[in-house]
Amino acid sequence: MTVEVEWSSGEDHLASYYINREYQEHFFDEHATLYPWPKMLRSAGLNRVFKPREAMWKVAFESLGLKPVDKILDVGCGSGIWLDRLRQQFGVDGVGVDISTNSLKEAVHASSKDITFVGGDISYLPFQDNFFDVVISLDVLEHVVEQDSCLCEMVRVLKPGGRLLLWTLNQKQRYTWNWWLERIGVDIYERVAHDPELFPDVSKVYEQLESEGVTVQKLELFNSFFTLALDEAIMVIVNLFERLDFYRGEGKLTNFVGRVFLYVTDIVSRNLLGLLHWLDQPWIKRGYSNGFLVIARKTVFVE
Repeated sequence: MTVEVEWSSGEDHLASYYINREYQEHFFDEHATLYPWPKMLRSAGLNRVFKPREAMWKVAFESLGLKPVDKILDVGCGSGIWLDRLRQQFGVDGVGVDISTNSLKEAVHASSKDITFVGGDISYLPFQDNFFDVVISLDVLEHVVEQDSCLCEMVRVLKPGGRLLLWTLNQKQRYTWNWWLERIGVDIYERVAHDPELFPDVSKVYEQLESEGVTVQKLELFNSFFTLALDEAIMVIVNLFERLDFYRGEGKLTNFVGRVFLYVTDIVSRNLLGLLHWLDQPWIKRGYSNGFLVIARKTVFVE
């Protein structure tokens, strides 16, 4: 399938695309996604999740039925930590693609040598049609101007019968935890290179994926208020440890603190996940959340 991009507003839209692309590349070269004790997380696979969202992703990944023979593509892989964790957990071979050169350098340095990393624009994936068994994309689509092309490309490189797992932000965030933080003047956008104008619409993502030839098997809104509040509280501690330079150290104290922190946050996140998600239902029933998860399968055509 050949991807043809129609610039809906001519040169202005094309200029916006390149400006945003360069901004995202520069931002993530300078600000890599933060994970506490990344070496420990890579080696633990999914046996340690440090916040509610990761606990929810763990359940989603396990539902995919990943096998060692599967070829998996991580679209917007960053430092490659999820490919490492999935390889550790399921033994799958992975390929990661990202726009950030520095993130890819970190990925090559820190990840398993059996994982391949490629620099490229995720709106034009440099892979052949029907190649991967599984495509994942976590916290990426909301950074992309050409979201239609990005979704189209993810489906294009997926084999018939292949699975897609997508997590992105939700356009409808009214009265959520982040919505209230913004109202009191907390910077919730610039610190992570988010443009609210790019937050995807749930129904449009669903409709496009279905039109591209995949069947959406699960669509779940998540992180509305209580789940996101715990997520943010944990990240405050994560940022504090980073300022203390705990993640680079190899000393007994930092390693001990890391093991304790990941053990405690794993237990808290997994055991409170159901309750906090239930408490979020008043928002979810109205379509309000910080993000949403999609699990889909590409249609198998029988001739």
